[in-house]
Amino acid sequence: MCSSDLDVPAERGTPGPFAAPGLALPSAGRIYALDNFAGKPELVHLKYRTVDLNNHAGSNILKTQAAPFIYKAKKTVEIEGSSAEVRLHEGSPVFFIRRNSWGNEESEDASQPSSGLDTFSLLRLEVKSGRRVAATIAFTQVTGHASRSDSVLETIREQIPGTDWYKLTPKEALTPGEYGWMALPKGQNTFGTAIYDFAIDGAAPENAGVVTAETENTSARHH
Repeated sequence: MCSSDLDVPAERGTPGPFAAPGLALPSAGRIYALDNFAGKPELVHLKYRTVDLNNHAGSNILKTQAAPFIYKAKKTVEIEGSSAEVRLHEGSPVFFIRRNSWGNEESEDASQPSSGLDTFSLLRLEVKSGRRVAATIAFTQVTGHASRSDSVLETIREQIPGTDWYKLTPKEALTPGEYGWMALPKGQNTFGTAIYDFAIDGAAPENAGVVTAETENTSARHH
C-alpha cells in the first residue's frame, strides 16, 4: 500500500530566499541541496525516482514452507540502480524543500500529500544486487501484522519565515554512500511513491545544471 508522496508541482515566479550569500533558491523545483564544489557553494536540484515494491515471492514461499511459524514474509521498497546521479561533495549538506508550491517539472507528479512535510524523511539506502533499498516490510504470518524497518536519519527542520520553503539539516554528518528523501507515514505498511535520491561522494565530478551565484547573475543580465 503506497501513500501519497511529497511530490507537488512548483509554481513559476520570482526566486525564493537566499540559500547562501548571493545564491537565491530558484523559482521552480521541489528540493535543492546546498553543496560545495571546489570551494564554491552550489544549489543542486534533486529529482525523484519512482519506487518499486519487491514482493520476493519465490524466496518468501520457500522460507515460509521451511519455517511456517517463525519466518516473516518480507517486501522491500526500492529503486533501480546502485548509485544516484546527483552526488554531493561534503558530508554536511543543507536541504531546502518547498512545502506548498505547485509546478510542472518533468521529474515530478501532481500528487499532494495529506500529511505533508511531517512524514518526509531522510534515509540511508542499502545497495543490494544493483538496486537501492529504502525500507523492508515484514509480515507476521498468523496475524498479518506489518512491521517496517528503515534507516531514517534525524534532521533539524526550520521554516524560512514568510515563505513556503523549509531548511532541513542532518543532525550528524553523512558518511559516503547512497541516500534519499521519502515520505514515511505512520502506518507500517505505507510508504511514499517516490524517492529523491542522492549520494555523498567527495571524489565525484561537478553535478550538471547546478545553480551558482554566477549563473544567477548571468540569467539576471539576460532578462
